[in-house]
Amino acid sequence: MAFFPYTDPDRPVRILVVNQANSSSSSVEVFEVKASGSKLVHLRTITDPLFKNLYRLTADPLQWSIDEKLPVPSFWVVQHHGYDQTERPRRRYFEDKLGLSAATAIYYNTPAESAEANLWYLSSPSGIIVDTKEKTKRRVYVANSGSGSVEIHRNTLVSPENQLKTVEDKRTGQLGKVYWPSMIHQESSHFDAYPYGIELAFLPNDEQKDGSTATFTVALPRFYELLDIAKDSAKRQNVSDKRTGTRVYRSFPELRWRSSHRAVLPEEHDLVPNFEEVTFWASVQKLIYNNEDGSLFSGATSVAVSEDDNKMILAGAYEEGILVCSL
Repeated sequence: MAFFPYTDPDRPVRILVVNQANSSSSSVEVFEVKASGSKLVHLRTITDPLFKNLYRLTADPLQWSIDEKLPVPSFWVVQHHGYDQTERPRRRYFEDKLGLSAATAIYYNTPAESAEANLWYLSSPSGIIVDTKEKTKRRVYVANSGSGSVEIHRNTLVSPENQLKTVEDKRTGQLGKVYWPSMIHQESSHFDAYPYGIELAFLPNDEQKDGSTATFTVALPRFYELLDIAKDSAKRQNVSDKRTGTRVYRSFPELRWRSSHRAVLPEEHDLVPNFEEVTFWASVQKLIYNNEDGSLFSGATSVAVSEDDNKMILAGAYEEGILVCSL
């Protein structure tokens, strides 16, 4: 799920949720949390022919629907697999067996109410997140559990003529300008200790490292052991008593300046990023949580960070609760 990036505390919190993940009937649901915080109200179902085997999503804070009554952000959503279990079971089998990079990330354009894939050859992507700490908010991180890597892509405007379009909102009749992002691969980082089951969440940068911008946390369970736990849980129709440890790492990107590369692009298009600012990944990957035997918490599949409370929250698909850690 992804929370809408509202800054006004008086407005209701809305949530995007992937429904029926990793199936041919995947959809994205829009919910609203009422002011009392005790009731979740369903607002809309978003579907598209490309929505198959969906897994994780992240909201695009730069582009929203034109409908003023229900402003919904555009979003990226990744497929867990490129091939479907029911429609193409043989290709799905070889995708797993051979570790094929067949999944994609799909960008859903809410003003245009249509989707297109704009990141390809992902290897069982287990997480995607927009870096909202970075001032342009155009850096997108994708975690690949199949290859044990985290990729950085930049949402940018290469051709205003082809990427900027005027559309009419089907519900309100209003005209608005929309853009289709062009994703440029910047860098990749590999995590050798636990190469499977990566999930992402950003942390405040309290290390005061010179030149650093944002940090993120990565939860890495032993993915294939979790499959055995899932089978055991299904057989028992209960939570399995098997355990597999969870580790969480923290990485430190570094900000440097490159003055030799200048892009001459039209100033009137505010989507054009500053090409002089480049972020490089530092080699530091600090282990901040280690529960090797799973005695405290096992097989984390999701991680979140509360900056206000300085807490890290781990959730597991086969745990009866969640784990809250102080940072």
